[in-house]
Formats: sequence, structure tokens, C-alpha cells
Amino acid sequence: MNKLHVSILLFSLFGLTMVSACKQKQNKSEISNFKVEDTTSIDKIFMADKSNRKVLLTKENGKWLVDQEFPARPDLITDLLILLKRIEVKQYVPKNAVENVIKSMAVYSTKVEIYQKGKLDKVFYVGGPTQDHLGTYMLLEGSSLPFICYVPGFRGYLSPYFMPFPEEWRDKTIFAYHNNEIRKVSIEFMRNPELSYEITYEKGKFGIRLLQQDIALSNFDTLMVKDYMRNFKIIGFESFLDVNQARLDSVTSKYGLYKVSVTDTANHTRSVSLYEIPLPPGTVDLYGDEIKFDLDRMYGIINDKTLVLCQYFTFDPITVPPAFFFPQRRPQ
Repeated sequence: MNKLHVSILLFSLFGLTMVSACKQKQNKSEISNFKVEDTTSIDKIFMADKSNRKVLLTKENGKWLVDQEFPARPDLITDLLILLKRIEVKQYVPKNAVENVIKSMAVYSTKVEIYQKGKLDKVFYVGGPTQDHLGTYMLLEGSSLPFICYVPGFRGYLSPYFMPFPEEWRDKTIFAYHNNEIRKVSIEFMRNPELSYEITYEKGKFGIRLLQQDIALSNFDTLMVKDYMRNFKIIGFESFLDVNQARLDSVTSKYGLYKVSVTDTANHTRSVSLYEIPLPPGTVDLYGDEIKFDLDRMYGIINDKTLVLCQYFTFDPITVPPAFFFPQRRPQ
């Protein structure tokens, strides 16, 4: 064989080797491409697990919704989008563990669909953590090769970021207003209606009026009113609740505390009614003294329909009596 033929043969073999290597690299990239580079174009995320629990997150007019109805928690959406942008493959699942991982993910995993500009971009499955809880088993749809994924610099596993539970994704904010967005605040004392009042803001001036007596109050401390109104910048609740209707009817008929309503400058009103939570007979506190009601939490009903769990710590600053806004008389 002359030198020319040898050179051609070597060049051909080199070319085949390079093509094969490129294909292998491309195949690896295709089956391990969990990352979304342009998360700003994501407008829909669907998640479902093997127990048929599911959630749909959609971006409409710049705002994220849960199941196309409820506002989503901005912090969780932000965390998820950051994760999708930064996720990396840490390593292959060892060959001797692949079968067990696949079997486990067939039972315990969450299917995730990512849409960009209305089109399905990728589908993958999120399994459980590795033994050291620093990696997460993940599998792209159409592949039989799972990977261990992680986010560089983050110590933990990623499964909790892919929760198919609508109530976890729903925003837990009740009130979120700046002072200049509020037209009126109303505080109703269910047990002492004579203390009920409303604060109005019109033409640059505050006003306070007792509701039951229909009396406008004067000489209140305007600075205290301004500080009070700032509390409505963010008021939230602890969790959603599902309570037996008979128990709920009993609670709302006997254990009412307050109703807080806020009307914005567009004349939209949002409210929450608050009720004590009765405890089982024989319940005691840390000192062994019997207590009849939960001392830290109460039921809340938002807009007369959504039952939630609220904390006294959150609502104490806004359920003050009208006397709170008047200067204390100093002793002579």
C-alpha cells in the first residue's frame, strides 16, 4: 500500500472517530439537558406525581397563577426559575444502581413539563435524593438513563422545588397595599361592636369614624395613623385549611373576633374575618394551666369563602381599638 493510500485511510478513520465522538457528545447533551437558559420565556409549568396530584403554573400578563385562578407565591416562582436556569448534571447514576433508580422513579417521581412561548420545550421526571441528600435523581422523557443533578453551590436536593400541590404554590398574602393605594380600612370588633371603626384617606387627609355610632372622631394622632396604615404593606396567613363544615359553623357562630376590610383607590374591597380556635377539653399550657382556645393562631375566612390559618402575632398590630390613635393624657 503506497503512502497516499495510507494517508487517505488514516484521515478517514480520524474523521469517523470525530463524527462518533460528536454524536456521543450530542446524545449525552440531549439526554441530560435539564437546564433552561432563557427562563424569561417560560410561560407554563405543569407538574404531576404518581398519586395524581398536580398543579398548573401559568404566566398571564406578567403574573403567575396557580391553576389559572389563584395568584402564585412570587418567592417560590422565583426560586424555581433560578433552579431551572442553574441546574447541572453532577454525574451519571452508577450502572449497578440504574435499575433500582428507574424502579423507584416509576413509583415516586414528579413529571415536569416546561413550556416556552406557548410551546412544550422539555419534559423530565424528578425523583428523590441521593444517599447524601446533595443530589437528585432526574430523567428526561424518552431516555432510559437517569442522572444525578444539583445546583452548584447549593447544599441540598431539588425535589421540594417541584411540588405538585396547588395550595403550596398559592400566594399566602391577604393584604398588600402601599399607603397611597388605600382609600379605606375598616376594623369590626365582633364582640364589642361599639369599638368598630374605619379609617379613610381622601384629598390628602385621614379621617376616623366609629361605625356603630356613626360619629367622626377628631384630634387623633395623624402620625400614628400613617404608621398604622403601613402595616397593610404585607399581611399574610400561615396555611390553607380544610375544616369540617359543622365545626366551622359552630366556630363562626360563637367565637368571632374581628373583621378587617381594605378598600383600595379602585374601590375594590378585600376582607378577612377572624375567629378563635377552640381546643379540646383538658388542654393545658406550658405551666399546666387549662386553656380553652389556641393562644397563637386563629381561623381566618378571606372574602367570606377561603378558610386559612392566621397568627395573632400578624394581626395584633392592626386590630387595635380606636383609642390607640389618640394622644395619651399626661398627668398634671
